[in-house]
Amino acid sequence: MHEPTRFGRYLLLKRLSEDPLGETHRAGRVDGDSIGEHVRLRIFNLAGVSSQDLVKSMRDYEPIAQKLQGPGLTYHADCGDVSGVAYTAYPYNTAWDMKALNAKANSGFSNLERDHALLLAERIAKGLSVVHQADPATARPCHGLLLPQSVLITADGEVQLQGFSTAGYLVGKVSSMPDSIKVYLSPEVRAGAAPGPADDIYSLGAILWELLMGKPPAMDISEQMTTHLAMAQMVDGEVLPAGLAELLQSSMAPARVRTAEAMSWHKQLTDWMTRREIKTTHFDLAFFIHELFRTAIQEEEAELEKEKGLDLSRPAEPAPAMPEAAPSTPRESTRTGTMVAAQKKKSNAGIFIGLAALVILAVGVMALIKFRQQPAAPAVTEAPPVEAAAPPPAAAETASPELQLAELELERLVQERAASVGDQLSAEYDEQIRSLREQLVSAQAEAEAEAQRIVTEPAPPVEEPAPEAPEPVEEPAEDIAAATPPAEVVPEKEPAPAPPPPVVEDASPEPAMTPPPPPAVQPPQQAAPPPAPADSVITPPKRIRMPEPVYPPRARQMRKQATVLVKVLVDARGKVRDAKPVVDRNDPYGFTQSAIRAARSATFEPGQRDGVKTEMWTTIVVMFKN
Repeated sequence: MHEPTRFGRYLLLKRLSEDPLGETHRAGRVDGDSIGEHVRLRIFNLAGVSSQDLVKSMRDYEPIAQKLQGPGLTYHADCGDVSGVAYTAYPYNTAWDMKALNAKANSGFSNLERDHALLLAERIAKGLSVVHQADPATARPCHGLLLPQSVLITADGEVQLQGFSTAGYLVGKVSSMPDSIKVYLSPEVRAGAAPGPADDIYSLGAILWELLMGKPPAMDISEQMTTHLAMAQMVDGEVLPAGLAELLQSSMAPARVRTAEAMSWHKQLTDWMTRREIKTTHFDLAFFIHELFRTAIQEEEAELEKEKGLDLSRPAEPAPAMPEAAPSTPRESTRTGTMVAAQKKKSNAGIFIGLAALVILAVGVMALIKFRQQPAAPAVTEAPPVEAAAPPPAAAETASPELQLAELELERLVQERAASVGDQLSAEYDEQIRSLREQLVSAQAEAEAEAQRIVTEPAPPVEEPAPEAPEPVEEPAEDIAAATPPAEVVPEKEPAPAPPPPVVEDASPEPAMTPPPPPAVQPPQQAAPPPAPADSVITPPKRIRMPEPVYPPRARQMRKQATVLVKVLVDARGKVRDAKPVVDRNDPYGFTQSAIRAARSATFEPGQRDGVKTEMWTTIVVMFKN
């Protein structure tokens, strides 16, 4: 976190983002000698911007903002300029713009799920619908400059649209903006035309394109839409569905055939989501955001609490030094100010005081050491005190023992604190260990049964080891039989005449006799059809990708952890057809449900029997750790 910097009536506490339009900071309103409310401060550093004209445009929009109220629409709480630099302030909440969300979600081994991307686009369209239905005589019925930076997603999964008050002026500066901004604007707006609702639809389509594909669309996509759609591939590797391709084409097509306003676009998207049974909710999105930005949320909570206790009375004292830092340009004033100068002077003074204290401490320590050494030596050894007056230059060396003692004491306190926390969490760890052992024992027993089933018979035994859920197990048996008909027909015809094999297969009529026979009957079965098991080679499914499971909020608040074993049925395409817990037990925190939801979205390399991809069960481990 950077040093606080004074900017007009605000104190810039942390830079949140930077783009071609300017910077966004977490700032606090200066209230006497302390920090008042926090705000999200947007500072405009774009070249050629007149701060007076921009501020006038923002204030002219305030009456319109009072008339346009709807879901996700957010307007500034304050605006103005400082030394020729315009700014606008919004009420603060923990949130990230669409650019930051997309970059974070698609980093590492994860990617933004398609369903979450569609829900975000649906929320944006919902807010724009209110604006597009406004009366042009009393309000500007469009956003005008809809960018990923204009869309915020809060830690609670809410989507907020900003920038309405600044778009009216900034859209006139499009010619001086880089391509990273122009790519989201329609060709008509880039050419200097006044924006309208259809131009917002183009921007909305460009944002949806980036959410699905992981990168912005090409600048010429409107002219070569068919070509770009033909080569489009979503960030998760799936082919773009036809319905979404049509939606994108109607969004970024030439103006004459483009969707006219947000309500029609919203209906087209929601109808497609309903047909495809996409049931992602606002709560799912909130869980996703919490899991994605978990560390950032925790850090910000601590920073906000610390910033509330800032005392501005002492840093404000060296304010006369402001003229020395003033010769900077207006843009530089956003990065340097009176607080920085005050902090530097204060830190320099602290350094000199600290050095003086170290010298005094060193002299005292040397004297104390010499005093303690006197009894161990004759009186003649008192001559060295003459040398004791010389060591002041080595003050840093004599002070090091004191510093080491302080560090040891601090380490001791930290260890005591860690031990106390460990005692508090020991019960939870024991519970997790017991739970994991139960699941591992159950999984091991099931794996042994699975292995025994594969050795005894090629296909039918698939039905035997899973009495818990016969329906899912019967389906893979049918698929396996269809994949390898010759291997299935021969074993069934040979044991049919012999009495022992039917007894094993039809165990249900004689339940009392079923347990004893397996040890005695299985050896003859292995000897009867030796060629089939020897030739049958089984390769279990291999997991390729699985989204990170959402940590249940209630469990996170209570600092609960868990490990869940999930049994999944993987079809011949590598898709998960079914998922269920290995141990079905009461789970008040929602770990099992979250693990199953993540498992259903996993992708596998299909299992194989004799080189043929077939449907098969496998078990995965999902861990939840704070």
